[in-house]
Amino acid sequence: MTRSTRAIPLVVTGALLTSLALAGCSSDPGDPGVADSDIHAAPSHVQRPIERSSQAASTDASTSATPSPSHATEEPTTAKDEPKQVHKLGKLTNTNALSTQGSGEASLRYTTTGDFAAVVKVDCSRCKGATHVTGPGRISGFIDSDKPLSGSFLMSPMASDQGDQQVWIKTKGPWKATIISWNQLSKSPGPLQGTGPAVVWVPNSGKHATLTYTPADKDDKIQARWFTAGKQSPLMFGFEDETSTKTMNVDIRMPGVLSIQTRGKWKLTPRK
Repeated sequence: MTRSTRAIPLVVTGALLTSLALAGCSSDPGDPGVADSDIHAAPSHVQRPIERSSQAASTDASTSATPSPSHATEEPTTAKDEPKQVHKLGKLTNTNALSTQGSGEASLRYTTTGDFAAVVKVDCSRCKGATHVTGPGRISGFIDSDKPLSGSFLMSPMASDQGDQQVWIKTKGPWKATIISWNQLSKSPGPLQGTGPAVVWVPNSGKHATLTYTPADKDDKIQARWFTAGKQSPLMFGFEDETSTKTMNVDIRMPGVLSIQTRGKWKLTPRK
């Protein structure tokens, strides 16, 4: 089944997701009180600051968080929820990478300065049992799965998200993690596909793409955010309450960065 829709900044209407919360973080894009000027401009792969827009982002969609079935919480996480094992990784810049590994629950601490968002990659291929990756002040996690699940996710997309950052890994068994600037994402022309959460740079040109999604189970959903290179307002689209493979046509101006949160399989096929 194919659906065609125009991706509208911060709002998706119709039979698609009507409430796309950004994982319960109050300073995420999608908050009605957040202006474009508060969001990092998407990377242009030119190492210089990108001029910000002062135009306010408009939205009439609800931004209430939708916790995962496995790790639903009523209140945001607080400092008391931080794992006792702490990895101090230092400062993340536009050009370096921070890497660490461990076993069991751990808190990854690092700092950021500069006009870029961070991408956290977690390799949980050797984990055992559930995988839960979250941080302070969140209702739902970046990664929530009852099984081992690897993936990458976007951190600190807001211009105000500077300074100290934390990522909490809650699982059993060994894991590895790497944190980079989104300016360091590899440039692989689409189609792009994967399983689970991901952040990818799409270097194609064009204004249209097709998203194909196969849910992991009846409780799965997919939330996608698209950041056009050099722009600040993310476009948001996705599916929820689906039990079979679905396809959606979206209007997105490429190149840019695609951030996906899901436990299922996905594929993005750029078109002209």
